[in-house]
Amino acid sequence: MRVGAIVHDEGLRRTLAEVASRAHAEVAYAPDTPEGIDELARTRPDVLLVEARPDLDLARLREAARTHESALLLACHQPEDCPAAAIADADDWFLLPVQPRELELRLHTARQRARAAALPNGTEEAARAVRFRELLYDRPTGLPTLPIMIGKARELIDTGGHLTILYIHFVWYSKVEEIYGWQRLDEVLETTANAIREFFEREQIDAEYLLVAHIADDDFILFVQLPTTAEQAEQRLKALSARLENFLRERIEQAQGEEIAALGSIYVGTATVFRNPKIRTERLLYRAIREAAHAARGAMEWERIRKINDLKATLRDEAIFIEYFPIVVTKNRTDLRLRGPRARHPP
Repeated sequence: MRVGAIVHDEGLRRTLAEVASRAHAEVAYAPDTPEGIDELARTRPDVLLVEARPDLDLARLREAARTHESALLLACHQPEDCPAAAIADADDWFLLPVQPRELELRLHTARQRARAAALPNGTEEAARAVRFRELLYDRPTGLPTLPIMIGKARELIDTGGHLTILYIHFVWYSKVEEIYGWQRLDEVLETTANAIREFFEREQIDAEYLLVAHIADDDFILFVQLPTTAEQAEQRLKALSARLENFLRERIEQAQGEEIAALGSIYVGTATVFRNPKIRTERLLYRAIREAAHAARGAMEWERIRKINDLKATLRDEAIFIEYFPIVVTKNRTDLRLRGPRARHPP
């Protein structure tokens, strides 16, 4: 135990020395001045032992002790000093003269009370820190969220002059949650985040990239800076997006199974931000994210329309036919498969 003492009473000093020797405690004395009190409190003693007097600023003393997580123990000369100690919210107090055994007990009591009082605050601070971290980092994937990445994206635009955004849109992931529960969806999202990291590591792309999770529901976005011309960058992005879509489908199917992979489709949209000194960079980034999201959803809509048109063409061309294979069971239970005539589906 470390004790910081502002004491003039010689009897109390002797008693404190005896208690410290017996309990193997450290004692540090400071002058009875505001500066001395602050300097002593900054050493963060376990207990701050102060001899009460009428002109002592107990409120400042209490604040200094709380700031540095020290217990406050007051030594009172008169019973009339005790109410002031209670008002000052001291952790404990005693009347002089004091016996070594009582002083040792008071020191331990004050320290325990101070720790108990600090515990709710410490728990609250820890909970606040967890909530704050969850705002900055996505819990299932561990990826940084958009607010924490805006600053880094601004730096990339300022240094490179441009930044490309890839918006990865997952369709029907909500079905995974409805059928299998939120725990399974979290596993799928974690698999997706790991697959994105693995993709860029395996591709060995000469580019800086940043990941941002859950920009909208279950979607991801990537900030990519490709050191090429605009024409080359467009070609590279198309090829990159196609490879990324295929890679994610394969990894999700391998890790989560065909049933899970079949419930989701993946579409990638892109948009490029160029530095513009007239427009705030954050506004440019948010506009580009919306543009990339529209591109991803547009690709999904285009594929839906294409499938509908293909189905209509198939029906119009009478390209669907049915093979009929009746099974006849005889008395000796021998199955006979007879091929029937081919029937075309009417348009």
